Amino acid sequence: MSHSDNPQTPEKKDKSNINRRRTLLIKKPLQMKFMLFAVFGLLVLGGILISDVYLGFDKLDKVIDVEFNNVMNLPANQPGIFSNEEILVILKGKVLPTMLQQQIWMMLIKIIVFSVLITWLTLHFSHKLAGPIYRFEQSCKTVAQGNLKLHISLRKGRFLSDDLEELKDQFNDMIASLHGKVQSDRSAAKEVSQKCEDILSAGNCPAELAQAFREIKYKALQITSGFTI
Repeated sequence: MSHSDNPQTPEKKDKSNINRRRTLLIKKPLQMKFMLFAVFGLLVLGGILISDVYLGFDKLDKVIDVEFNNVMNLPANQPGIFSNEEILVILKGKVLPTMLQQQIWMMLIKIIVFSVLITWLTLHFSHKLAGPIYRFEQSCKTVAQGNLKLHISLRKGRFLSDDLEELKDQFNDMIASLHGKVQSDRSAAKEVSQKCEDILSAGNCPAELAQAFREIKYKALQITSGFTI
């Protein structure tokens, strides 16, 4: 067969693998859930920071207005000593550092609280994903030990369970396929073993040939002995 007749050359396989690696959204529903979760967290954090800045400036203006009115109402405030602009500059220099310090501390507290909340939510949702993954890992170990009577089921309606339904179905289909093939091989091995037994029962084989048939019979019965079906 010529190189051009090969349905999938190594070069085509390499290009196919590269294209798969470049495809970022392989499992779109599952990946979109994580993306929406991350975007939602960023939007909430951004909203908290923006609201703090806005409310901080609004509070600063109100405090300066109150202080300005208090200064203007003092008996010692003689007209012409300080202009209104100079009084505002003095008040801002007095009030602004304290207000900024308070605002920074409030933002830090809110960021810490929000980070703790996000950490808890991430742990909670990752547990929902880790549970089925752990189940698949244990099932793989069970299959590796030769148990083909396994059937995986996932809880309906739980977070990410629906996204893993396809994987679950493919895993169960794989087990069913292996079960069928092992069962077919076991039936064929029994037929071979029975044929050997029939030949040995006839009693017309030389001793060496009879011993060979006994070994074939024994080994045929051992072919699928490592599997439970």
